[in-house]
Amino acid sequence: MSSSALANDTELMTIASSTLSVKSSSGSAAIEVRTGGPNSNDNMFVGVQAGQANTTGSSNTALGSFAFVSNTTGSQNTAAGAFALQANTTGSQNIAFGNAALFANTTGNHNTALGDIALVANTIGNDNTAVGYVALQSNTTGIQNTAVGVSALSANTTGINNTALGYNTLNATTTGGVNVAVGFGALSVNLTGSHNVAVGGAALGNNSTGQYNTAIGDSAGRVDTDSFNTGIALHGICYDFFFVTGQIYVDKKANPLIRAQAQGLIVFVTYGIGMLVGAQTAGMAYNKFLGSANALTLPQWQSFWWLPASFAAVILLFFIFTFKEKKLDAKA
Repeated sequence: MSSSALANDTELMTIASSTLSVKSSSGSAAIEVRTGGPNSNDNMFVGVQAGQANTTGSSNTALGSFAFVSNTTGSQNTAAGAFALQANTTGSQNIAFGNAALFANTTGNHNTALGDIALVANTIGNDNTAVGYVALQSNTTGIQNTAVGVSALSANTTGINNTALGYNTLNATTTGGVNVAVGFGALSVNLTGSHNVAVGGAALGNNSTGQYNTAIGDSAGRVDTDSFNTGIALHGICYDFFFVTGQIYVDKKANPLIRAQAQGLIVFVTYGIGMLVGAQTAGMAYNKFLGSANALTLPQWQSFWWLPASFAAVILLFFIFTFKEKKLDAKA
């Protein structure tokens, strides 16, 4: 750069009232670096009008045009991106990375927004975490929400204690609270339903207002929109009342000398022969329903599950009417 050009550039640089401004040749500010108002401490603001209204706020960092522009007394905030935390006045300990992240926040505290337009509408909501483009973008006063993924919890306004992990998870929820959604599209159409847990792609995907539902697995509970459904409870009941109870009974009845062999035998019969026969039978039934299609339809799945349910009912009746435990008289 020539000495004349350097001189011309130097003429465009001004320092006034703790503000360093570098202007373009047209006279508009290109870079502004300020350290805050006269009574503030440990602030660093870089960008056009960044942090310009700060009075007594301390330990704030803003990087980007119009970032943190309205802050007066808020402290320990970090804003990086154009318009990030622009409306913040007294809110403290917020972190905003991305264009317009936490844009409307005024007095909300302890919020973290990472991604363009993340938590953009939040005003006074506290303790929210949004990671991903438009994550929690509509949240205004909702508190203690966590959204990780593009569009996660994007429609939430006042709902509290929601956790969404994955693309489009809980993205329609507005006021529902205490929901957990993990997986692509999990609880994606939930509006006001609360206390739901969905783990797996599209799990509880059609639930809108139902409450206290649990679904684990790909598309699990997708047709349910009611309340108090538990997609995995049947597995727990079957395991407890068959496997565990059977092992306890064998341990109780077997002679101590052959107890280990008896436990090995029941494991061989149930986990070995039983599962082998069950898997082969279930596979043949599935293929029968499937035919030449690529996947079963929802009505076909319902018909399919009637087979093991009916078989279990027959075994239950057989057990009730034929099993007679021998009771030994107590010795005097």
